Amino acid sequence: MRFLSKFFKRWYLYVLPLIIFPVVAALYAKNTLSVYESTALIFVYQPPADVASGFNGYLSPAINGADAMNQALQIETFCVQVAQGAGLATQYDLTSQVGKNAATARIQSEVSITATTVGQNLVSVTVDDKNPQTAQNIAASFVQEFQKYFADNQASFNQQQIAQYQSQIGSLRGQLVQDQAKLQQYYNAHPQCVNNPDCATTDPVLNGYLAAVNQDTQTITDLTDKVNALKQAADSTSTNAAGLFKTEDAPQPPLHTTLHLKKLIVYPIGGFVAALALILLIVGIQTVADKRVYNTQDLKSLTEDMDLNIPAIESVPVLRGIGRPNTQDEDADGSLNGILVPVLTVLPQLGNGHMTQELRRAIGVTVEGEE
Repeated sequence: MRFLSKFFKRWYLYVLPLIIFPVVAALYAKNTLSVYESTALIFVYQPPADVASGFNGYLSPAINGADAMNQALQIETFCVQVAQGAGLATQYDLTSQVGKNAATARIQSEVSITATTVGQNLVSVTVDDKNPQTAQNIAASFVQEFQKYFADNQASFNQQQIAQYQSQIGSLRGQLVQDQAKLQQYYNAHPQCVNNPDCATTDPVLNGYLAAVNQDTQTITDLTDKVNALKQAADSTSTNAAGLFKTEDAPQPPLHTTLHLKKLIVYPIGGFVAALALILLIVGIQTVADKRVYNTQDLKSLTEDMDLNIPAIESVPVLRGIGRPNTQDEDADGSLNGILVPVLTVLPQLGNGHMTQELRRAIGVTVEGEE
């Protein structure tokens, strides 16, 4: 209650910060968040079956492409290459780790990639920057560097696949040699079955040996075809892989600034919260600093702190108007210095003037003419 009393006492003064702070924060946000925006629109094709794109078959090409771009954006080496292509080497020392970190942070904060809601193949790459030319340069460099990154990544993936297939072929060739040896042993023991296909239909053992040899041979042939296809694609990886991304609309230098309202709304809210916190702090300090007695509980706490033993205390309302001719006894807010007065039950019945003097003397208020 004391806190609310302090607040409503000068509420009209507290309204000003609640208005001024959000307005100032909004003006600051408008100046800070006003940026130049350059956008590139990319068409993402569905990759052919022979291209190891790493795309998720359950997602649209646009979502797969946006995911691949966002993944590349998290790599420092890639961001440094984008910064280099955008001409940011004049602002950052891209040979030092500090410069690389700064350039990476800037690229990651200014580039946003989203799959458009129209169709299943369009991805927008948007760059926000204080300089219109820099915004265009970063967007163009990002698109170019991503195609190189994607092509190099697919080439590396193809080499890994080739090595894996060749390892499997080597293992299968060893298994084929063993299965052929078992088949030859069977023919040595059963010469009547050599070049006799009827034996395979009547003897399950021979049928198993023949099936194992045929399976090994067919698997080796399939893996060899895959290796040859990957080797042929290695020479044209940049065409097959990077060709999945076509620039429909190249980034252009923006002609005017853009303001994102979703980001702007945060600043006025922050200003309002800051103003409210300041008001609560001021009123709280005033409340803590106020040591005056307002009610019986305050009086009891006061007597307990002072270790006073008063036999009987009757609660009386706020005594306003006592000694009103002596206006110097009133505080600035119109309340008396002694707000609640303990009325001792042992006081005799006095007149109105004497009662006023006795009550003031009881709470330590000097009565005029007594000094």
